[in-house]
This record gives sequence, C-alpha cells and structure tokens, in this order.
Amino acid sequence: MRTATPQKFGVRMLRELPDLLKQKDVKEILNIPEFDKTIVRESTHSPLEADLSLIKDNKVVAELSVKASTGNLDYIIKSWRTERRNLDLLAILPLEGRKNSNITYYVALIVVPKILRRENPARIRKYLLSVINAKREEEKLDRLWPTDFSEISGAIRDFELLRKQDEILRKQDELLKRQEVMIKKFDRIIEILEKIYEELKASK
Repeated sequence: MRTATPQKFGVRMLRELPDLLKQKDVKEILNIPEFDKTIVRESTHSPLEADLSLIKDNKVVAELSVKASTGNLDYIIKSWRTERRNLDLLAILPLEGRKNSNITYYVALIVVPKILRRENPARIRKYLLSVINAKREEEKLDRLWPTDFSEISGAIRDFELLRKQDEILRKQDELLKRQEVMIKKFDRIIEILEKIYEELKASK
C-alpha cells in the first residue's frame, strides 16, 4: 500500500465529504446548513471557486476551503491564508491518540470561521489545538496530537495484513473441518466395504 500524500488524501476526503456532512451529528457539530446537493472541486481549479460548495434549492448556502494536513498545522494555515477568497476553512487532520499503551488513529474535521483568517497564524493554530484538546478530554486520552498520513497509512496497511491473515486462518480452519468430515465419511465407507466383504466371504 502506498503512503498517502496530503494532496491525494485531501482529494479522497473531498469525495467522501458530501456523505459525511449529511450525517446529522456531523452536521450539528460543524454547524453545517441544510443542503441537498454539493459541488466538489478536486485538485486544481479557479482560485475564485471553493473546494466544496453546498447547495439548497439551487442556491449556494455554504462554501468551504478544504485543506488536508501532513501533521504540521502551519501547512494548512498558510495555504488557507494565501487564498484569494475569504472562505471558512474545513481542516482535515490525521490524529494519533494514546491511552496507556493503546494507540488509536482519528481523522478530525474542524471548521475554522473565516473571521479568523486575518488573525495571527499563532492564534489560528491555538484554535485548532483547542478543538483537538477538547477531543482528547472527551475520549479520555493521555495524548492526542496531529500526525503524518504515513502513520495512518501504515496502521491501515497493518490492519489489512492482519485481516488477511485472519481470513487465511479462518479458511484453513474451515478446510480442516471439511477434511475431518471427509475422513469420518471415508471411515464409514470403509466400515461398509468391510461389512460387504465379510458377507461375501461368508456366502462362499
């Protein structure tokens, strides 16, 4: 499995966003207005167009600048601040959480209002970290911090490998059970053949 780059991961997430944003709990948390249609613009497009437009009754009800992070929050802050249009930011952040020795990976969606766009980058960073910290407290984690996409890619790869191994073991177990059944059937056939042989021998 190839490691995801921020651009590739961002494009993939853009495709999934419409379905994610339709979920009631996600819509409420992110304060997303009601919409019945979306326009998703992947990769390069006009700087005057939003990455994601939400439409209700043929009218645009929200436009978002969507940025994916490499684990460095400054990357998305700088990208957002240098855009020509003043839009709300939807930040996509891979996070690594730890509780005792257990590790859990998250992908956070955080909306940053456009009123903060002209603020000092340090303040925007503080805002993002405050949302992440609130998530840490909610999940009762020891730590939760932005990580690189390669970490999540590696975790997904390891999970897929384990799942495939489990599938192979399951199929092996099924095969052994079938073989056991076949052996029992063969034993029964042998018993029948031996009985027939004895009957034939006795009839001579």
